[in-house]
Amino acid sequence: MSEEIKSREDLYRAVWSKPMMKLAEEFGISGRGLAKLCERLKVPVPPRGYWRKISLGQLIKKIPLPEVEFTKYELWKNQSSLDDLERRRKAEEERSAIFNNPDIEIKDKDIQEIASNTLRAEQARNPMVLVSEQDITSPLVKKLLISQTRNKTAPP
Repeated sequence: MSEEIKSREDLYRAVWSKPMMKLAEEFGISGRGLAKLCERLKVPVPPRGYWRKISLGQLIKKIPLPEVEFTKYELWKNQSSLDDLERRRKAEEERSAIFNNPDIEIKDKDIQEIASNTLRAEQARNPMVLVSEQDITSPLVKKLLISQTRNKTAPP
C-alpha cells in the first residue's frame, strides 16, 4: 500500500476493508502497533472472528466511527516506518563490520569500553558465536554446534 492515511476516516475504511495483520504488514508495522494507533485515534476495529464470519457468509454490523472533538492526528505515513527499519539494518551492518574487523584499533578508553559492551551484548544474543570462536575439542560441543547448524538450515 503506497498511499498515505490522511484522516481517521481513511484509517477506519482501511481497517474494515481487510484483516488488521495484512494491513499492518502493508504499512510495515506490527499488528499491535496498528491496534494502538486505532486506539489512540478512537477508530473502532473489527472484533475477533469478524473475517471468519464474513468468509462464511454471515452479515456482521460494522461499529460506526464515533465523532471526536479534537485529535492530534494530522498525517501518518507508512513509509516512515519502512525507512526506519532500513536505517536500523544499515547501522547494524556498519557496527558489525567495525567490531568484527581486527585491523581497526580502538584507542579511546571510552570507545573501547562501549565497543566491548556492544560485543558482549551481541555475543549474549548469539552464544554460539562464543563457542564457535573457541578451540573446539569437546565432542559434546561439536554435537551441539552441528545440531544448532542443522536447526537453522532446516525448512519450517
